Amino acid sequence: MTWIEPLVRRPTTAARSPDHIIGVYPLHGKNISIVDLGCLLGFQRTTSSESSSQCLLMIENTGICFLVEAALGVETLCSYQRPGPLSRQFIQCVFM
Repeated sequence: MTWIEPLVRRPTTAARSPDHIIGVYPLHGKNISIVDLGCLLGFQRTTSSESSSQCLLMIENTGICFLVEAALGVETLCSYQRPGPLSRQFIQCVFM
């Protein structure tokens, strides 16, 4: 992930897509697929009216982004660094 984009308009829904796919979003002349990260992790699907702080975590060179309720920032790890363990309880607290 390389940057955060605010969600300024409703995405276009994608017919016959899995529950965790919100739809597509036009950004910088390209259609980007939006994945609901909470739904993918087993939480209830996010609706566009739930939060005004929703944003997109953009993944460089993939055409995919994650919809999240809020983000403090993005940090890039060097290839030799390993992220620490991330528990479901931590993720649930972040989503609440």
